[in-house]
Amino acid sequence: MGYNFLLQRARTFSGREGLVLTKAFLFVMVNLLGLLLNTAIVYVLVELLDAWYMAAQAAASVVIAIQSFFAYPKIVAGHQCPGM
Repeated sequence: MGYNFLLQRARTFSGREGLVLTKAFLFVMVNLLGLLLNTAIVYVLVELLDAWYMAAQAAASVVIAIQSFFAYPKIVAGHQCPGM
């Protein structure tokens, strides 16, 4: 996760002032939210709705990708997504 933060820092967070530790903390929180969402979606689909586990993971991956696309620029970098 630390390596991912360092790679994204130059691109996603460029031109934004702020403490690196604050951004790193927010980055970790967004990642943990994604992990929690992934686990919850797969659990609900597999255990409660009796879906195939691979289809449940694919659906969860789509949701997490969308969540990450909007969360990183807005929450971590502090600016809106392109075109928004």
